[in-house]
Amino acid sequence: MADSWARATVRSRASSGNPDRRRRGAFVAVLALASLSAATLGSGVFASSMHAPLAAGDTAAALATDTPELASADLAVERALPTPDVPPALDASAAERIRAKPLAPKPPSQEEAKGIDAAIAALAHDDVPRNAMKAVHELAAAGDKALPALQAALESHDQQQRHLAAFVLRRVDAEPTQKLCGLSVEALGDPEIEGYWRTLIHRPALSAAHWLQQHARSKVVTPHLLVAARSSQPQRRFLAAALLAFAGVQQDLPNTCAVLLAQLPDNHQNGDALLAAHALYRLGPASLPQIRLAYRGADDQARSLLQLIEENLDDDVNGRALRQDQLRERFDRLMLRKVTTVCIDPARGHRFLYYTLPRL
Repeated sequence: MADSWARATVRSRASSGNPDRRRRGAFVAVLALASLSAATLGSGVFASSMHAPLAAGDTAAALATDTPELASADLAVERALPTPDVPPALDASAAERIRAKPLAPKPPSQEEAKGIDAAIAALAHDDVPRNAMKAVHELAAAGDKALPALQAALESHDQQQRHLAAFVLRRVDAEPTQKLCGLSVEALGDPEIEGYWRTLIHRPALSAAHWLQQHARSKVVTPHLLVAARSSQPQRRFLAAALLAFAGVQQDLPNTCAVLLAQLPDNHQNGDALLAAHALYRLGPASLPQIRLAYRGADDQARSLLQLIEENLDDDVNGRALRQDQLRERFDRLMLRKVTTVCIDPARGHRFLYYTLPRL
């Protein structure tokens, strides 16, 4: 009897404990399934959700709701994700070098290479109308695949071919090389390049000045500009000095200032004085000794611009920002209306290459 009662009690307890065990078993199964899902999908779903670009609205929402706790959680997940392009055995510095290493451009196919070679040949001076213009567009569209052929064309004996190749390289913002810099500085002097104007409908100096301005502080470009700023060709000398000043290059500063100061007086050139004033201002206080010496023997136009540059630099040093009425008062006081009506402060407001490029 007692044994029957005991067995009944055990069965009763077992039957009453079955729901708890079932619930615990189901909970464990859910946890296991979630862990498996995270392990198998983490590198795809989590990585894509973290690294995909946000739309403008998503970005604002993310910034508005981000908290240190969320950021820490994201960082923990990111650290757990694999980095497919870096072997895990590499240290941090080696991994960064691998990530920063640029990918080699994909070589052109045989058909593409034939098209590039034909376009390079069409850049040369010949009697075929408009073939060079078409070739320029084709080579620019070819991108990195055309770079080796374009670099080789810089060595051509045909003047038109090498200068048009230089134009395409500048158009795609190729890295500065000695040959490309040399041809670009040569173009600053606006030489008579056979077929250049007929093909591109602009002066060679325009494209060259744009590209050189972007790379003026490059270790390759700066020495070329310093040499050009002492050229015997007036336009090349002046534009090179202006480009050095825009970049704030302090090397050979007396010569840079002297070249720019020479264009401040009234003359028959269009736009050279405004460009020179802006360039001298961009040199900063380092140009002040030369500016103050230039007052001696300056004509009215040069004196007005020298005073404007000096006052602007003094405002900068002392942290003054003039109101519009004060700018107008200074414009009238310095009689700048005789110099320009384009902007109220030509030393600050001149936009290089948006106005007429001086032709010296």
